Amino acid sequence: MATIKLKRGQSTNLPSLSLQAGEPAFTLDTKKLYIGDGTEKVLINPDIGANEITDENIGNRTIDQGIAATVSNTGTLTQLFSFLAKVIKSITGKTNWYDAPVKTIAALNTDISNHAGNSSVHVTTQDKANWSDKYTKNEIDNKFSTLETNIDWKESVDTYASIATTYPNPQDGWTVNVKDTDYTYRYSGTEWVAISANAIPKATAEIDGLMAKEDKAKLDGVAAGANNYTHPASHVATMITQSSTHRFVSDAEKNTWNGKADIDSPEFIGTPTAPTPSSEDNSTRLATTAFVRSLGYIPASGAIDGGTF
Repeated sequence: MATIKLKRGQSTNLPSLSLQAGEPAFTLDTKKLYIGDGTEKVLINPDIGANEITDENIGNRTIDQGIAATVSNTGTLTQLFSFLAKVIKSITGKTNWYDAPVKTIAALNTDISNHAGNSSVHVTTQDKANWSDKYTKNEIDNKFSTLETNIDWKESVDTYASIATTYPNPQDGWTVNVKDTDYTYRYSGTEWVAISANAIPKATAEIDGLMAKEDKAKLDGVAAGANNYTHPASHVATMITQSSTHRFVSDAEKNTWNGKADIDSPEFIGTPTAPTPSSEDNSTRLATTAFVRSLGYIPASGAIDGGTF
């Protein structure tokens, strides 16, 4: 029976071996099968042996520092490196896991050691003892309240009405400032009396007092000697503004108007004229001589002549 044997040899001799397309070859030491493609030798069984884990065999891998899978001890080589990158990124707080951290772990350890040994920033046992031997906030507030009660000047209030509610049982001489008006009041034994200079009221028509700023501005605007004004006996007409309902009349205009006939029962002089109505007019219009002649009336100087035959 015939036996078919493949081309075979040691892997060390593989680089100098040339295979035709479809021609097989087997390495006896690494147990690898190659087939030629006309140019290269293609490895058919790529399982890597114990001594063949090289960068060339492993190839490039890309780390995913934002890997969504939960970090664990199990995974592919890419996953395990991605888990490590994700953890390193979360520790450094940087954008990328490979970015240099603000401080190394060694530097941080030094800072912690220096801080722990710094007595100026840490509370010592003696500090605690000294602080324990102090008044509490409530104790201090109570002492200030007692002190305030025993003095005449009291804490200020917002409005005058607040005095009665804040100090319902005042004693003679107590003094309080009101914030909204900035007036100061002193209790006389029966009532709160304004004692500050700014509590003087503004002057009115009935009482004396301070002048308001508006009144002062008005007074400053009065010209010197304004109260010595004397009204003239007459004024020139040009200082008066005329309007469509108020105008001056000249002597010529008055003479013209006075020469006009009255509307009611006018009396004409000279030779007045009027429009001549038509001969058919039967109204209250004026009848001119021409109108009368047009109706056939004979003037007094005229004559009726029967003619001759």
